[in-house]
Amino acid sequence: MVIIFDYLEDEQSNETRFEPSPSSQSQLSLFSANFDPSNPLDFLHEVFDFIAQISNFFEKESAEKEIVLVVHVAKAKKAKSTVEVKVTAKKKLKEEKLVAMEKKRRKRKQRRRKRRTKKAVQ
Repeated sequence: MVIIFDYLEDEQSNETRFEPSPSSQSQLSLFSANFDPSNPLDFLHEVFDFIAQISNFFEKESAEKEIVLVVHVAKAKKAKSTVEVKVTAKKKLKEEKLVAMEKKRRKRKQRRRKRRTKKAVQ
C-alpha cells in the first residue's frame, strides 16, 4: 500500500532519500512532488517512477489497463463536474430571466392601472 504524501529529494545528488526494501510492499511509503498545472506530465512521470521503484505494480500485465481506467474515471468525474456547473449556471440564468420577466409584467400591469384610473377620472 502506498500513500502519496511526501517524496524527499536530495538537492545535491538529485536522488530520492527513499531506499526501497524487499519488504516495502507492506510498508507505507511517503511521496511528495511539485505539481505545475501547466505541465502535469512531469508530475505523473515522478509518480510512475516512484511506483516503479517501490513496487512491482508495473510487472502485472493489467497495470496499463488499470492506469487507463483511472484516467477514464478522472475524466468522467471532471466532465460530470463541468456539466453540473453548466446546468447550475443555466438554471440560475433561467431564474434571473423569469424574475426579469415578472418585473416587466408587474410594471405593465401598473401602467395599465394608471391609465384606467386616469380615464376614470376624466
